[in-house]
Amino acid sequence: MIYKDEEIQARVAGTYSDLYELKDDGSLDTSIDILIKHDDETIVWYEVGGMVHLNCSRGYFTEIPSIEEAKLRIDAYEKENPVSD
Repeated sequence: MIYKDEEIQARVAGTYSDLYELKDDGSLDTSIDILIKHDDETIVWYEVGGMVHLNCSRGYFTEIPSIEEAKLRIDAYEKENPVSD
């Protein structure tokens, strides 16, 4: 979702299966990259990427509880950091 030229994304979690090749001793070797999703993904939190913020060294707002809160953070960030043309 795009809000004021910033992308709001959702971090999800669920049950996944991945297929691995095995070493001779039975330990995991290489992932074959066949990811099986079990359609039980739920949204853990929302993130806004690409913004540099003093409280977030990775340039993201993370662990936002709702889309509305993400929009408020974008608004506050833009108010504190106006873009000069």
